[in-house]
Amino acid sequence: MKRIPEIVLSFRLLEARAEQFVLEFAGRELAELDLWKEYGRDRELGAGVVDVKGFYPETPEDVAKRIRRVLTVCKADKLSVNPDCGFGWSPRYICNQKIRALAGGAALLHAELMGRTLPA
Repeated sequence: MKRIPEIVLSFRLLEARAEQFVLEFAGRELAELDLWKEYGRDRELGAGVVDVKGFYPETPEDVAKRIRRVLTVCKADKLSVNPDCGFGWSPRYICNQKIRALAGGAALLHAELMGRTLPA
């Protein structure tokens, strides 16, 4: 018999009647990402691809790489990308940089998927 991971049981995800889940992935190095493939079913995923708790200044390329990984377990039409959580305690300059990286990473990946390159 297959064992259900503790994180799934603790949040009762299998029983939730929700169309979308918004989950932190970046700060946890996308550790539970494979669980989405198995338990996400046909739901929408808001994937946290920017770590709001760290001071590492993600680049658009870092964010695009994380989005690519999420797309291996979630269909593009079911995916939204967002920061892991709120920026409540982060310095404003870090917040601005991370939001720019999020937008830039999404734009990079969108262009890549459409077969275009972004202007420098």
